[in-house]
Amino acid sequence: MCRITIFFLLATLLCAQGAAVLSAEANEDDQLLTDIRLFTVLTAINVAGYDTGFGSPSDSAVRRVVRGDLKDFRGPSLTRLKNFYQQNLQNDPVSNLSQYITFALTCGEPPTFDVTANLPTDLPPSVQRLRALSPILSEFYSEADIEELWNRYQPAYDNEIARYQESLIGMLLQTGSYLRFSPTSQQTRSFKIYFSLMGAPNQVTSRSNHGEIHVVLPASTNLRLDEIRQAFLMHLLDPMSIRYAEDVAKKEVLARSALFAPALSETYKTNFQLLVSKSLANAIEVRLSDAADGDKQTRVGQFLKQGFILTLYFYEKLVEYEAQPEAFSRYYRKLIQQIDLKDEAKRLQGIEFVAPPEKPASSPVRPKISELDRLLNEAEGYFRLEDLEQSRAKFEEALVEAGGRNAQAEYGLARVAAFEGEPDLAREYFEKAIVSTDDKHIRAMSHVYIARIEDLVGNREQAVEHYQLALAVGDSSPRVRELAEGGLKEAFGVGPDAEEEKQDQ
Repeated sequence: MCRITIFFLLATLLCAQGAAVLSAEANEDDQLLTDIRLFTVLTAINVAGYDTGFGSPSDSAVRRVVRGDLKDFRGPSLTRLKNFYQQNLQNDPVSNLSQYITFALTCGEPPTFDVTANLPTDLPPSVQRLRALSPILSEFYSEADIEELWNRYQPAYDNEIARYQESLIGMLLQTGSYLRFSPTSQQTRSFKIYFSLMGAPNQVTSRSNHGEIHVVLPASTNLRLDEIRQAFLMHLLDPMSIRYAEDVAKKEVLARSALFAPALSETYKTNFQLLVSKSLANAIEVRLSDAADGDKQTRVGQFLKQGFILTLYFYEKLVEYEAQPEAFSRYYRKLIQQIDLKDEAKRLQGIEFVAPPEKPASSPVRPKISELDRLLNEAEGYFRLEDLEQSRAKFEEALVEAGGRNAQAEYGLARVAAFEGEPDLAREYFEKAIVSTDDKHIRAMSHVYIARIEDLVGNREQAVEHYQLALAVGDSSPRVRELAEGGLKEAFGVGPDAEEEKQDQ
């Protein structure tokens, strides 16, 4: 089989990998999620003394009932849980809850809740700090029969998903469509929304995890669509700011004006790239709103007075973007390059920045990450933008930074090689990733990729072996099971669709 055919079929798999798409035919359960790890961790801290927001009008009835179910819990793990919670208690309620959410979305599945990494620095700082929670949590999970509680209250979570589903999916589709992102794109699919009813109400949190963004929605009287849209926009825009970092840096002199905005978080004052992305996200949000033109102008002015100094520029220039055919990922550089420093500096001279509110909300800070995490995140960003040369270079830098072995970097290099039509090199990196990690998803998907490569070159026996190995890993992703079981039923690349693809080549 010629290399271009192998490239085409492997690329098909790469584009199909991951969560379900945002479309009428999609399985929204792959994008709108509940998670027993999140339920277990937050139930544990409720038992241990976490009371923030409990009993408030917006709090979830599920939280009240579960706490009632466990009010007489006296298992051996209780004392250890309480001691652990007090030892790691943060003064800021938002930070206190956020560390446990990050832990829950990083640890392994029950009953062990293990936290594994090739290097300690691969883990977020809060997870490194909470690693000793795993064995305590494992005992609590068994003693409190958390699985039974989870199954009992699952309908309440399903109802919460149903409450959001239509409006949320519509909003995400509208936003992606405005930026001309395909709903099947990897970057769109890597935006995940988790529903949580055991934490403080009204506290939306976002976390980056191996190229995915996880937004955790709490109990709330009102739908939190604006905050979700902001998180989604930042997720889509951030890789562009990385790709065109040099162009963004040429406009950084404007950041001096933001220093005089008392309401602006220090995070934005010290990170111009983030300030640009947030200003652009604000402008897009206003353009997508149903408000009257006058109200939109007022809203833009409010953002400007808060210190998001390029919101007005982007709001005006987006009119030109809307009138032309290019996707936003391609138009982005032009949008940045056309910033006139003199014009914007003159406009900013007349801005009267507002004072911060008396009780400022927690700023959406970018997590502090290691150099290795930074390289891996940039590599994934370039990969999502299909800039394979830059993606490969960043994955290779990450591999060096990790001392020569890192499963995420090896898995990334394997996918790049597959996209570039280098199946032998892709197989080599996939095999390395398998032995380098305990991450079940990376191991399972690597076996699926290798199986499809073997199918494409006619090694059906070896392909079947790898499909079976993919299933044996134990990854809970429905997509892995679908791909592996489909491969066992029929060799990849021999069906009617594949024949059509070959003819097109």
